[in-house]
Amino acid sequence: MHGSPSTNAFSDNVALSRVSLSPGMEAETETEAVAPRRFLVNSAQDIHDILSNSDIKKVKALLRSQHWPVNHDVRRVLWLEISRRFLIESTNIYEETVLELYGQDDESAELTLPHFVDPAHQVNYFLNQEGVNTVMRILGVVSELHPDITYCPSLYAISSVLLHYMKECDVFCCITALMKHRHLTQTKKAHLASNLVFRDLAKKFAKSCYSFLQHNCKQMDHVFDNWMWWIFNHLPFSYVVKVMDCFLFEGPKILYRAALTILILFHKHQGKLGNSGNLTNAVSHFCENMPLSEEKFMKMAFSIRSFSRNEIKRLQLKNELELNSRDRVSAMTISASHENLSLKMSHSFNGTAIALQPCKSDLLSHKELQTIWSWLPRRLAIYQPTLLFSTEEHGTSILTLFSRTSGHGPTIIVIKNMENEVFGAFCGSDWSDRHQHGNFLTYFGTGETFLFTIYPNRRKYEWVGITNQDVSLTGQMFMAGDNTTLTIGGGNGEGLQLDSELFNGQTKHCDTFDNEPLCSQPYFKAKIVEVFGID
Repeated sequence: MHGSPSTNAFSDNVALSRVSLSPGMEAETETEAVAPRRFLVNSAQDIHDILSNSDIKKVKALLRSQHWPVNHDVRRVLWLEISRRFLIESTNIYEETVLELYGQDDESAELTLPHFVDPAHQVNYFLNQEGVNTVMRILGVVSELHPDITYCPSLYAISSVLLHYMKECDVFCCITALMKHRHLTQTKKAHLASNLVFRDLAKKFAKSCYSFLQHNCKQMDHVFDNWMWWIFNHLPFSYVVKVMDCFLFEGPKILYRAALTILILFHKHQGKLGNSGNLTNAVSHFCENMPLSEEKFMKMAFSIRSFSRNEIKRLQLKNELELNSRDRVSAMTISASHENLSLKMSHSFNGTAIALQPCKSDLLSHKELQTIWSWLPRRLAIYQPTLLFSTEEHGTSILTLFSRTSGHGPTIIVIKNMENEVFGAFCGSDWSDRHQHGNFLTYFGTGETFLFTIYPNRRKYEWVGITNQDVSLTGQMFMAGDNTTLTIGGGNGEGLQLDSELFNGQTKHCDTFDNEPLCSQPYFKAKIVEVFGID
């Protein structure tokens, strides 16, 4: 890695001397004296005025247009203030956890890498040993307070960059904000999916380079698997800092822009570089010797058109679903051999997995409940039903339904419409999982989910992936829900959907279950809605 910082830089954790900040950052600094009129943002007040602007596009445009030197003091305030827009964790929590984990004399405490860090990618960015220890301590606290983070290999490098411009506790707060706002993947599967997202983006936005890799690289995926490390392992430090200026505000879209720019430039200069034989190493070497200035590099990154955050989210979800389906199809195939697949699409079924105890219900007879229970996965059919929610007792709010069912695992939703038809769905995942992608409405769930009808006909519609291994993305849309709708089954139609008042609903054929509409009319009004837990 090349491009060490200048000697008038940063914090005590850097293996170089430190320049004191001017009070409030308002007095002229050495950096400002070099180019006093170049910067529109030079003070804490400037930063506050910018970030308090409700016009996100203006803030984004202004941040993109700034080209501060790598050692400019403005980042000390800017980066922390940006993170405060999303979330700010109490510094007291950090200090208390450090004391709990490492004791009073934390210098003598044993520091170990958290499990979510990849030891192969420990990029220190010129930190001295004290700085390295500080990063280890910060990540140790993150691991302790956020055990849900199971894989985030870039977090070490990002923490190292942040520590150049922030205090230790502020770095922790900034990292917490990044994780809370989903700026970084937090599981191995999400990380692998992000590599596939970059592949998809390269195919669309760097077509000639993608074609070049197809013809010259036997293991093209290995090249794409390293896209994040082109930035955090191989770009010079000054480029990384400029990427971070916008990444903290705009999120992962900036990282994809930077990596696509690297790929496009690499292809453009490939003739001059010659064919090294190992394209993975060739791209890394190219990053270390980037031929464009930082300013031109970022300008090129922002010149990529029709590049949206929504497209990235869509691709991330698509690729996560594809990775999940690869694991799930084999598991479901094995599971199918143990479950009575003759029940699929059958109009009736006699018998039950166990003798069910009576369960309160205003719309199901005991025999009808036994039929539904016989369709459950065998691992669940040995348990008893519990009525968790009923519109007759708990009202007609979707939020009440979610609050009463979240945390109970798989559930069964049963609906009686105004025509007295009875139908519903077995939901194979907890409804609290709807938050796994933040506040965005996205599909989740597993292939155990199914739709059914009870009256006038009894019929079960299982996931198409149980009998067909070639399942499209639209065939993997199991469950979705937010404050406005609840959906089971998607893909060219909603298998079953209710509105926020649990009154207006619709049922259509969907790709996920290849079902017929569950009642006589595609749009219906619900008379009663009940949700059963499995205890």
